[in-house]
Amino acid sequence: MKRKIKISVGKLELAASLNDTRTAARVYETLPIVSTVNTWGDEIYFTIPVDAGLENAKELVELGDIGYWPPGKAMCLFFGKTPVSKGDEIRPASPVNIIGKIEGDLKLLRKAKDGEGITIRQAGTAFQYREMIMQRQESGKFERPDIFRPPSERESYFLPLTSGCSNNTCGFCGFYGTKLRLRDVREVKREIDALAMYVRHGVRVPDIEDIVYAVAQRWDGRRVFLQDGDAVVYPFPKLVEALQYLNEKLPDLERIGSYATPQDILRRSVDELKKLRELKLGIFYTGIESGDDEVLLKVGKGVTSSQMIEAGRKAKEAGITLSLTVILGLGGVEGSRQHVLETARVLSAIDPEYVGALTLTLVPGTPLWGEWQQGTFHPISPFESLEELKGIIKNSTFTNCFLSSMHASNYLSIRGTLSREKKRMIGELERVLAKKDPALLRPEFLRGL
Repeated sequence: MKRKIKISVGKLELAASLNDTRTAARVYETLPIVSTVNTWGDEIYFTIPVDAGLENAKELVELGDIGYWPPGKAMCLFFGKTPVSKGDEIRPASPVNIIGKIEGDLKLLRKAKDGEGITIRQAGTAFQYREMIMQRQESGKFERPDIFRPPSERESYFLPLTSGCSNNTCGFCGFYGTKLRLRDVREVKREIDALAMYVRHGVRVPDIEDIVYAVAQRWDGRRVFLQDGDAVVYPFPKLVEALQYLNEKLPDLERIGSYATPQDILRRSVDELKKLRELKLGIFYTGIESGDDEVLLKVGKGVTSSQMIEAGRKAKEAGITLSLTVILGLGGVEGSRQHVLETARVLSAIDPEYVGALTLTLVPGTPLWGEWQQGTFHPISPFESLEELKGIIKNSTFTNCFLSSMHASNYLSIRGTLSREKKRMIGELERVLAKKDPALLRPEFLRGL
């Protein structure tokens, strides 16, 4: 059964239909949908409030197909080749569920611009676009997120572009179920103006939050970290605009950093990533978590190990430094060995500059915490976490990678450059493992996220 819909972008309007798949039915029931255009070659994609898994997913699509992309919870309109297409094929970033077909003039979609509003509604229904946009803005009012940062960014200035995380299905993460909010770029620039005024002249601008000045007082003046869970999801033209303005107002910046999901990186071409690098966005902190596809699927990571390798290599090709995070214990007792070996394989294939090891901390309210409560997930012991760390170090091969377990979630802090210091690091772990003395480990009350 075909379900007729209308697609509106700015002043453009196209007819389309959704098919009889389960995913299409869920999308149709959710209409009307208001979102924001992102372009990727001759593809438009935009997030929608539908969370569905793979359903007869396709690696190649046809002209005019409408797809649903599970990793990004996004609807995709295909009207030509994407940056990863070969020859005349139309290839998404990763497999999509085909949920419908565009029936209008596909050439019109080339007029759509990043950041424009897009609406999907049932055909024949009245739709007050302006009113719904206002409601969405009101319900989605941007609130400054708490500071959540990598340990190495402790002296940076924290500039929010987003709050929450677009990949909010990771069953172990405190961001699970959060709503992504995008900050208006004008508000971002206003904060940059206030920061520059304070740094240069010590003057506080009225109506600027106190937190801006509290952070600025202890800022080293060299680095900026973009918040929140994956600031690189910010629409590309606006991200470029914000970075250009930041460099204009604070020209002495040495580096800008951000969390970036593998999906964020895969959405961007190498040239786009190089553009970000030119604007001093020089390091991505990316959660690999595990290299085991079974673990990744179970925890809802939204990407496969091969896609993570592709994303990592793409960032490196663009000249962006990678700091990758892995989580000891994420496979539980039963999946520990496979988790270790596959994680070492993925890390070796990417060959990042930095790796940070965390130890799983079960967060109340998350699906993994619920599994633990029900007795279906069996966490590893503190000493087993050290065995996993030793296994990852032993089985990884790096050109020049600094690996650290200094994060507060870990039971033992160790760091060094691999592969040069591999023998020393393994030796330190083996000495602690041989003694099995809990007094050598960080006590539970001192562990944290």
